[in-house]
Amino acid sequence: MTIDLHAHFAPQELVEELTKRNIPPFVKKNNSGDRIFQMPHGILLFGDDFVNMDLRLEFMKK
Repeated sequence: MTIDLHAHFAPQELVEELTKRNIPPFVKKNNSGDRIFQMPHGILLFGDDFVNMDLRLEFMKK
């Protein structure tokens, strides 16, 4: 059995609050239209599977 102890997930309410910010951490769309999570020391692509638990669980099964 595989157990993923480091599965990125954020509730929609948190993402909505992070989109209101202009300094890291924040969430916004990049020039390509992809949602990104800007951290103080890096950027993470932040697709729907980070906010939708069903999609996250499917991703973790891969």
